[in-house]
Amino acid sequence: MAQGVTREIVEWLKCSADPAYFINEYCIIDEPQGESVTLIPFKLWAEQFEFIWTLLVERRVVTLKARQLGITWLCCAYALWMCLFYSGRVVLAFSQGQHEANEMIRRVKAMLDRLPDGLRGHIPYLTTDNEQELVWSNGSRMQSLPATESAGRSFTASLVLMDEVAFMRWADQLYAAVSPTIDSGGQLIVFSTANGEGNLHHRLFTEAQKGLNGFRA
Repeated sequence: MAQGVTREIVEWLKCSADPAYFINEYCIIDEPQGESVTLIPFKLWAEQFEFIWTLLVERRVVTLKARQLGITWLCCAYALWMCLFYSGRVVLAFSQGQHEANEMIRRVKAMLDRLPDGLRGHIPYLTTDNEQELVWSNGSRMQSLPATESAGRSFTASLVLMDEVAFMRWADQLYAAVSPTIDSGGQLIVFSTANGEGNLHHRLFTEAQKGLNGFRA
């Protein structure tokens, strides 16, 4: 038994030190297959490992995503890692609407529920669990919010996820509201599929490619 406990602690230490290891070894995602859902291990591609490394070293990241790249799942898995292995973290999730933002909460909860018992015995437990908020016993929390003009303004965030920004009605106003929430050292990840030119996501991405705005593209 002592050897088993030791292995579990070693795995916990490996996971806490490296989100890519945690995701690649322990996260299980779901993939729609017609009317059913298939559960699959989240085995990372080389580019996804690189993306995780970018998240570890950059405070502001803007990503152009496409279908089947797993970017939303990857950002949710990164948020889960942060909340499990660091105390007192605050993650805010925004998308086109409340329903889409809640989907990120669902994905995080799904990956959490599918972790093996050996690892779950060494991580914090949930004290709040609903479709809009998860709170862990270590004080970390993740909350989904509607993409309105002033959402998130009162928070101090460790991580802000803004999904499908190119399709948000109030994208510019929301960005102005949440940007100050990471001023004390938090992180902002903006990701979206393309939706023409001139919108906030397009501007942030093209400016980041030119090194003009402090984002990593």
